[in-house]
Amino acid sequence: MPDMLVRLDVLADGRAERAALRCAGIVVRRIAAYEAGVLRAFVAGAFSDGWADEAQRCFVHQPPSCFVAVSEGKIVGFAVHECTRRGFFGPMGVDPGFRGRGVGMALLLTSLAAMRDLDYKYAVIGWVGPQGFYERHAGAKVIEGSEYSIGPDWLLPVRPESR
Repeated sequence: MPDMLVRLDVLADGRAERAALRCAGIVVRRIAAYEAGVLRAFVAGAFSDGWADEAQRCFVHQPPSCFVAVSEGKIVGFAVHECTRRGFFGPMGVDPGFRGRGVGMALLLTSLAAMRDLDYKYAVIGWVGPQGFYERHAGAKVIEGSEYSIGPDWLLPVRPESR
């Protein structure tokens, strides 16, 4: 899967998207350090141990470089930046029951705005699956020849059910 490049200076900050979700009972906010275990459990349970490992890296930053969507006291989505590589966004994931409600868009824009606040002019979205989502909501463009930017020799455990 390729990487994509996003120009940060032209993006919205996600404020309007967060306000709309708040009216629907979903809060998008930065994660707190004492919620590390909850984040890891959500990401590992809903996505993969590999993503959970990456997401845990958000806590080396102060403040943590992770935003979560919370509904009824539970995480229903997350987005991290500066975890895989400097200047990289992701991974990001939303619980399937909450997809199509704008949660992913709010997490994406909020996290990218935080990267802009760190003085990045561009962000790399690494190893993209849903290219159309990132094209529509962030104006992302595929970086040609980027299929192995993370590295073809990485160690990634495979879950038995995915073989």
